[in-house]
Amino acid sequence: MATTNVERAPTKPHRPRAIALLNSLGRAAARVGLEPSLAPDDLIAAARRRTGKSDLGPHAERLREPLARLTGSIEAEARLHPLGRAIVRGQLVRNLACRLEVEALLERHPEILEIPLDRVIVIAGLQRTGTTLLHRQLGAMPGARALLSWEALSPLPLPGGGPRRPPPAPPPRGCISVCGYV
Repeated sequence: MATTNVERAPTKPHRPRAIALLNSLGRAAARVGLEPSLAPDDLIAAARRRTGKSDLGPHAERLREPLARLTGSIEAEARLHPLGRAIVRGQLVRNLACRLEVEALLERHPEILEIPLDRVIVIAGLQRTGTTLLHRQLGAMPGARALLSWEALSPLPLPGGGPRRPPPAPPPRGCISVCGYV
């Protein structure tokens, strides 16, 4: 009986040539000590260099232990290839830089913390369980304001202080009558 790809566990997953080349270069760089660091202090320093800001907020020390636990887990369990390691480092530095920017914004505008929030609905769930569909349907309700993916990644005002997005245009009349029919 012939074996199929499903029956055999791959020992080395297929990588496109460009990715394989980048991983080869990354392994060579690691051999001479140029591996991207996931040490919490190095990540925080990189975020500070990126933003030119240094204040991680009033609870900065409480951030270090969970960050160290996360990076320790990544180091011990993730078995990242060099490109994956660089991607993870970039994501962590980007998140820390965002925190630095938010803290600087709150320092300039402490009144932001006084803005009352109406009812907030938080949707959480595993992948492929319908959370995106629920998020989109709730966001489509009149008067609702859904958080967009890019806003979650960078919860900062746009440069210049303009609105983050224009208000939605009203639907065409034909759409209303068709939607009412359906």
